[in-house]
Amino acid sequence: MSKKTKSTPVPPTVLVITLEADGNGSLLARHGELAHLSQFTYRGMQEIIAAIQSGAVALGELEQNPPTVEITPAEPVTDTPPAPDAETEAEPQTAVDEQVIEPEPVTIEADSQAKLF
Repeated sequence: MSKKTKSTPVPPTVLVITLEADGNGSLLARHGELAHLSQFTYRGMQEIIAAIQSGAVALGELEQNPPTVEITPAEPVTDTPPAPDAETEAEPQTAVDEQVIEPEPVTIEADSQAKLF
């Protein structure tokens, strides 16, 4: 039996062209996690086609030399508050007296009750 290896599908190359009425445009060329954004001016199709070609070349160069991204792990979240800095004086904490207020009993007299029938 032959072993079939699952290969990850190749992501598509996506080109997003935005053409403004004032003759300005932008091109976002993306392939997988890499992307290149460029801006251009145009008067007709020649400038638009040139921008697409330029964006495709720039994306190809980016794929040949991808940037290195160093990801630093986030600091763990703790429940304890940070210690006050020397510059910032901590406000003294005061104890709060808790008062429990008991409701007074209410009596309803027989004459004041609403009649249901």
